[in-house]
Amino acid sequence: GLRPRLVQPATPQFLRQCVQAQRRLIDTAVRLLKPGGVLLYSTCTINPGENEGNVRYLIDKHGGCMRLVPTYPRLGLPGLVGSRGKGEREEKREEKREREKREREKEKEREKE
Repeated sequence: GLRPRLVQPATPQFLRQCVQAQRRLIDTAVRLLKPGGVLLYSTCTINPGENEGNVRYLIDKHGGCMRLVPTYPRLGLPGLVGSRGKGEREEKREEKREREKREREKEKEREKE
């Protein structure tokens, strides 16, 4: 088996991929959640994009049906209050680059026709 690692080397790209993977999980969980159900989001990372950034994503995208509730007992310290996740701006830029790339590819396909 694989031994647990206390330190996981990671590139910025890998960290952004983790954020996106978590968002897919969040979107699926919200879709599968029964009305009145409870979604508990917990990670095992210190990556603010996966933590506070994805909580912000959840509220921004699904805020009509989701809300934060206080937990008791409260353990630990507050997170990065007001954080949209340091990587979110970069993610938006990356999404824009991906859209532009797809548009260029579509244009090339049209030119071939």
